[in-house]
Amino acid sequence: INVLIDFTQFLGPWNKGQVLIVLGFFRIMVLPVWGWMYNSFSLLPKKIHDGSLDMVLSKPIDSQFLVSISRFGFSVIPSLVVGTGLMFYGFNLLHTTPTLSSILVCLWLAAISTVVIYGIYFSTVALALYATRLENIHMIFVHFYDVARYPKDIFTPLFQRIFTSLIPISLIVTVPAQALFNPLNFSEIVLLHVVAIGFLFLGRIIWQHGLRRYSSASS
Repeated sequence: INVLIDFTQFLGPWNKGQVLIVLGFFRIMVLPVWGWMYNSFSLLPKKIHDGSLDMVLSKPIDSQFLVSISRFGFSVIPSLVVGTGLMFYGFNLLHTTPTLSSILVCLWLAAISTVVIYGIYFSTVALALYATRLENIHMIFVHFYDVARYPKDIFTPLFQRIFTSLIPISLIVTVPAQALFNPLNFSEIVLLHVVAIGFLFLGRIIWQHGLRRYSSASS
């Protein structure tokens, strides 16, 4: 980030303080990605491959729910401290503080972004039901997620469209973070909610259809 902003005052419409706020928010959002989803979803392809998914399917609880909460990790807690520090530094450079209403809006949008992340990530790992040897498929999303640390405006128009529509990685960090220091962009907020609903349904469809193809350890 310093390489990007040390020799210029702005990245597109973003100044240094705003970029640091986005980066700080990205570090905070690492908690659900690496602390929860990665720990749970990284086990799923292996369970499908060796047949241990049978134990999940035999329980009288929704199987998607069980595989989604199988493990949690707390080694990413320092990211919360780092992210909060970066955001405070960014606001110090802007010589402003967020209002209570903007914080509440940011928290709501952060929750919606978490739903988007879950939907995309689960849709990806659920594809292991269709090809059981894709044991590293859970790494695809976490590599794409790194793109979210950069404001979408630094990309070319083509990649902006890809990262906001086709693979909406840019929305999950920049939209909530912008609520803290910029006027709300209602079109992006609506898009974020639509994407959240869409990927939740997509993940559910992929999972349920894939279970019909699943060959258990006993079959």
